[in-house]
Amino acid sequence: MKKTDPLLSILIVNWNTRESLAHCLESLAESAEGVRFQTVVVDNDSEDGSEAMLERSFPWVTFIPAGRNLGYSAGVNMAIRSTGTPLVLLLNPDVVAGKGAIGKLVDYMGKNHEIGVAGGTLVGEDGRSQMGDYYVPFPTLWSALLHYSRVSVLAGRFHITPERFTDPSVRQVPGACLLTRREVLEGVGPFDEGFFIWFEDVDWCYRAYSGGYGLGACEEAVFEHVGGKSFEPISTETRRKWYYRSMLRFFRKHRGRLAWTILAGFILTEEALVMTISGAIGLVWGSRRENMLARSRRAGSFFSFVRREMMG
Repeated sequence: MKKTDPLLSILIVNWNTRESLAHCLESLAESAEGVRFQTVVVDNDSEDGSEAMLERSFPWVTFIPAGRNLGYSAGVNMAIRSTGTPLVLLLNPDVVAGKGAIGKLVDYMGKNHEIGVAGGTLVGEDGRSQMGDYYVPFPTLWSALLHYSRVSVLAGRFHITPERFTDPSVRQVPGACLLTRREVLEGVGPFDEGFFIWFEDVDWCYRAYSGGYGLGACEEAVFEHVGGKSFEPISTETRRKWYYRSMLRFFRKHRGRLAWTILAGFILTEEALVMTISGAIGLVWGSRRENMLARSRRAGSFFSFVRREMMG
């Protein structure tokens, strides 16, 4: 590598987050001061003027139009293939890198050779740490039953948490801010494009960890993460289906068909009960008729969705 070649590629997958993307890009120079870097934005067919904004305000960014919404994994893979730097940083467009944060993260990787994948400290706009929300252990069947089902409400009353059924010493690195080495990317392989959105980072980090690469976090590198900007126009029901599709894919891939069947079957049973009970209440309880019947219809729609996922 020549001294003038970039050490780091900062890769961003964008979908209709023009304003957030601009704030993210504005933060990079000060955050990566002293680090030779290039920036690539893959755009999943945005309709909010993102391309024009990049051409006008950020001509130094390499812009790659996907042509259609390929999803996050395919967008990341496209960006990775366009670069050849020793280090690669994945950033969400709704992340603003703090002053010197990228430099600190790069230094952390340089000093910790056993770490193959690392992230920084994520905080919300209010300054609240998001580490407990994003740096979480890999899910198991039992932790998923407690976390992704309505049993969580009952379990919480008895102080039974999903973390009790996981290995708390291993915590995944969120794709919102993920730094890795070129050799790790080559060893682990590309992101699984079967994950349209959500769980693609969980899957990739799980494969990295299973391959012997260490996962870490640099607490001194602070990144402000808003979260969810791309999904604001998407209905809650659609988001839930996308999320559960990816979650079930992760379980079928890494936890085996039995665990996947138990988890999906449990979710089906819950939705069937909600659909039946809510429908019955709606038919006999006049004052709550509309709300309960709507709830029953939503449960029925989700029941059909999960059943199709199991059959597919």
